[in-house]
Amino acid sequence: MSSLESLGFDPFFSEQVDLLGELELVPARIVTEGRGSYHLAGCRAPLGELRGRLLRDLSSPERPVVGDWVVVVDDPDRAIIHHVLGRRTELVRRAAGSASDTQVIAANVDLFFIVTSANRDFNLRRLERYLAAVWDSGADPVVILNKIDLGGDIEAMIDEIGSVAFDVPVVSVSAVTGKGLSDLQNHLAPGRTAGLIGS
Repeated sequence: MSSLESLGFDPFFSEQVDLLGELELVPARIVTEGRGSYHLAGCRAPLGELRGRLLRDLSSPERPVVGDWVVVVDDPDRAIIHHVLGRRTELVRRAAGSASDTQVIAANVDLFFIVTSANRDFNLRRLERYLAAVWDSGADPVVILNKIDLGGDIEAMIDEIGSVAFDVPVVSVSAVTGKGLSDLQNHLAPGRTAGLIGS
């Protein structure tokens, strides 16, 4: 598997690059966003920035976010982003202070682990909102019930989660004892992008 494939670059994205027909451009993936620059993986340059036209023309939801695939002129020091490829999935939330504007949080994530705690932070209504957001994104959800080492009726909590999560897998784990971590790893695979959301 090539390094690009291990990052999730598959025919959905490679066909878009081929259609551009710009041989001097190479694909890269956004791994973090900074002020006016992006940390990249898959190309030589560790950082990239939008070319002037994109900076001017792209609306806020169209600008690159973590997980996006872009095509760049790959200078060893700083890449120039020329195109943002179409997204397979996108996790969105309502923008702060707005009833209608949305903000894209992450793109092209295949699987979201929705983390909820087995302590006082356990909240089914919040979990339902996260599940709805992940389903709307196009990604697959897995619920992680964390901190099971703190006690409580874990089986009852799993039953409650099942009442709102339907057939979504639920993995109970303890970061302290390591219990359940191998079950978590069963959901990971090379070339498949996973993200963590929740409390």
